[in-house]
Amino acid sequence: MFNLINRFDFENGASMSVRIRYQRNDLQYFPELEEWVQCEAGYLLWWSDGVANEWEEFHPELSACLARLAVLVKCAEDNFESTFVHSDKEFGEIATNFFTGCLSE
Repeated sequence: MFNLINRFDFENGASMSVRIRYQRNDLQYFPELEEWVQCEAGYLLWWSDGVANEWEEFHPELSACLARLAVLVKCAEDNFESTFVHSDKEFGEIATNFFTGCLSE
């Protein structure tokens, strides 16, 4: 099982906690929903600003998940004066196309 947890502290005083977790393609129980849900296999990117805000996104490929994390880190380095332009689903499609165009067989 892939599970990455880290905390980033930036020179500008911003900080961020991050977790990337692999999710299997199976039924999973969600206590907060009190129900079982069929989950797609992929990677969950969760992050928090350490105050009261938390976000979670799903990415089917680890490469897109890590690329999204890199964009998030860039936002934090800029003290969150810049933000995401695309939703997580749109970003996943853009990242997949980007990686496909950068790689050859």
